[in-house]
Amino acid sequence: PQLALRRFADAPDSPPALYAHAVAYHRLAELPKAIELVDKLLVQFPDNPWIHELKGQIYYESGYAAKGLASYERSVALVPDEPLLLIGLATCQIGVGSQGGAAARAINQKAEKNLRHALRLDPQSNSAWFQLAKAYGQLEKTAYANWAMAEYYALQKNPDARKYARRALKALPRRST
Repeated sequence: PQLALRRFADAPDSPPALYAHAVAYHRLAELPKAIELVDKLLVQFPDNPWIHELKGQIYYESGYAAKGLASYERSVALVPDEPLLLIGLATCQIGVGSQGGAAARAINQKAEKNLRHALRLDPQSNSAWFQLAKAYGQLEKTAYANWAMAEYYALQKNPDARKYARRALKALPRRST
């Protein structure tokens, strides 16, 4: 972060400087400064999905998942078939859903839907399988969580894939995945 903050001295308000400095302040746990710089970028590039994604990520990673949802949702609205954006949104949704409450089930179901969409686009996405297992766990769909973990480990060629696959097969209805 310190190196990023020293760079761009000649053009501190340029888009690359704003982006690099926003990430640096995020890494230094200076949330207000990071968000201020991302907001400056959004004034210049309101339809850039990656800047919206960055804002959502900063909020999520700073422990404010609920504040990150709108930014992630906007990024996916701009590019609905981008697996990385769908996974980011779903991860944030799972973070909000983990807090419980009346809306937890609904938001975890949205996360499941977004992850299934991401996996249709990129079935080799390890992070999508891992997050899907978490969503299923929060939805109390243990057999499906085991299936997603089996896929996650299989992509890594980890022998634990068999263990999770056996658990899933034992409990899943036929032709259910």
